[in-house]
Amino acid sequence: MHATRYLTSCRHPNSARWTLVAVMVATTALLAPGLSAQTVVTVNETTPNGWVFFDDIGGMPLPNNFAVGPATPPRGSGSANIVVAGPAEGILIGTQNHPGTPLADISVLGYSTYQDITPQALSLQFNVDYDNTDGTTSWQGRLVFEPANVSGGTVLTNTWQAWDALAASARWWSSGTPVVGDVGAAAACPQASPCTWATILSTYPDIAIQSGALAGISLKAGSGWPAFDGNVDDFRIAATGAPFDIIYDFETVVPVELQSFTID
Repeated sequence: MHATRYLTSCRHPNSARWTLVAVMVATTALLAPGLSAQTVVTVNETTPNGWVFFDDIGGMPLPNNFAVGPATPPRGSGSANIVVAGPAEGILIGTQNHPGTPLADISVLGYSTYQDITPQALSLQFNVDYDNTDGTTSWQGRLVFEPANVSGGTVLTNTWQAWDALAASARWWSSGTPVVGDVGAAAACPQASPCTWATILSTYPDIAIQSGALAGISLKAGSGWPAFDGNVDDFRIAATGAPFDIIYDFETVVPVELQSFTID
């Protein structure tokens, strides 16, 4: 058995951060080569299994949900849908399921997107501790992968596309103020000049997903984007240190229509 978490959202005074409250539940694991187990976890309205929609800017409604489709999702029949009305909105679906995971241990990382405009597509973001071996556990920023930054790649409209965030062609940028060895460190890979996963790891060898109340993995739309309507599905993360290999399948609970009839 593997542990997952049900989460409820709480407002954090800094809008760049989000906090979730966790309650542990169990899910069944299936064996897979190379890691101890692979788990396919269904995430929907009634069984969120550690995921919540979250307003990343503040003061906005959350017109986001789980949906059937669109078209044929890569896994199952549904997906998570995120809509933003314009540049002032930023919405994510996020989880605290893997706090403290060293990024160097992550061996598989990917997801699929579908959107109505280009070049925007839902980004993958980690709340990070740039050095999880020191004593500094304060907010230090995020590490962000955007499909539009994939070297040689093209974001398409109204098409499901799979993204390998660890590929040599993938590009990441970092935000915040890195702290390494309890001392402020130079920021590398800014948004204007994203770099490879390998460069991130060589620059910050002990970088990890943040632990505690500031832990978080998110799939986000908005914060400076035009109006956007997009979907995400089939998020997979695997790590060798724990070890774990999990696929999050975003679905929706489709109401069953009851029909009455008369027997003569």
